[in-house]
Amino acid sequence: SKQFWLITASLMGQTIMWDFLLMVPLYLRDTLGLSVAGASMASSAFPFGSLFSVLVGGFMFDKLNRRATARLMAFLLAMAASCILMFYYMPQLSLSDRFAVNLSMALLFIFGLCVSPCYYIPMSVFSIEFGGPHSGFLVALLDAIAFGATACFYYFAGEIADRSWASFLIVLFAVAVWSLVMTFFFMLGEARKREEPSRTLAN
Repeated sequence: SKQFWLITASLMGQTIMWDFLLMVPLYLRDTLGLSVAGASMASSAFPFGSLFSVLVGGFMFDKLNRRATARLMAFLLAMAASCILMFYYMPQLSLSDRFAVNLSMALLFIFGLCVSPCYYIPMSVFSIEFGGPHSGFLVALLDAIAFGATACFYYFAGEIADRSWASFLIVLFAVAVWSLVMTFFFMLGEARKREEPSRTLAN
């Protein structure tokens, strides 16, 4: 199934983006000189954004058609990619510690807000519709592939970050763009699947 491979590629990228949260405290300490407490405080904004967006995102997913959802999710992932770019430029802005913490919290809140519904909702709905009685195994298979990709990425990412956080963030930005493209085409495929019966009836 083309749709299976598109959602797999999408999830691989988004799981890597999700686990950026593991690297954020190190990034904030190394590049902005924040304390452990400040870095941890900033990181807490990510799950708050996720909490809000998953609840609202599920409601929106049910209300919008799949083409509109494709555009919405492309926009959300573009916003997440923009947050990564902002982290890339932050060390050049000479920010005070307090402002750096506040800006980091805002960026991570938006990042969690944007990534979470794109990660959870399409995969879950696809697994139920496509997997049928095997939906549980399909969810596990998709997650296993995504976690495998994430393990490989972060095995090498630490070395990249050790050499240059800027290089790490550029690579992560490329992953975000990849996720955007794969998610968009996956959702367009879902839209076409739903439109085909209507076209058949019309003919």
